Amino acid sequence: MGDSSNSAFGLNMTSAITVANKILELANAKDLKLTPLQLMKLVYMSQGWSLALRDAPLYGERIEAWQYGPVVPVLYNRTKTYGSAPITGPLPPAPNAVGEVLSGEEIDLLRSVVDNYAHLSGPALSNLTHRPGSPWSKVWVPGQYNVEIPVGVIRSHYNDLKSSKTVTAA
Repeated sequence: MGDSSNSAFGLNMTSAITVANKILELANAKDLKLTPLQLMKLVYMSQGWSLALRDAPLYGERIEAWQYGPVVPVLYNRTKTYGSAPITGPLPPAPNAVGEVLSGEEIDLLRSVVDNYAHLSGPALSNLTHRPGSPWSKVWVPGQYNVEIPVGVIRSHYNDLKSSKTVTAA
């Protein structure tokens, strides 16, 4: 599917890279420097909360269950050169994402995710996404690769979190 599979939802969505860059910008405004692991988890959580609160995905790229939790492969490929160091600037946009603009509602959602989770370390965020019953835990099989976490599983999990008013879980 290349860099983006937004058409899979039949919607005109932004890319995961555009979402990641806005999260980096919002975190930077709070003097928070994010590592690739932190950014990956925040982009994933943003998708989950968007599905629960807006009944719509933020981006169409697939999310896979990797050893350290949910991963958007295209985002991983853009951030892996940083290793565990903080990301120092915006990521290059996806080729088909130049000029993408997030709506005010989407930016508010991302701001809320940053406010609630960006202060946590990468390992702490990873622990949240590894909890029993999480979408990752439902599909992760050690030694299997490229296993997609279905959007419906993510939506259901975050709807449950919304119903329980739990923002300290992911």
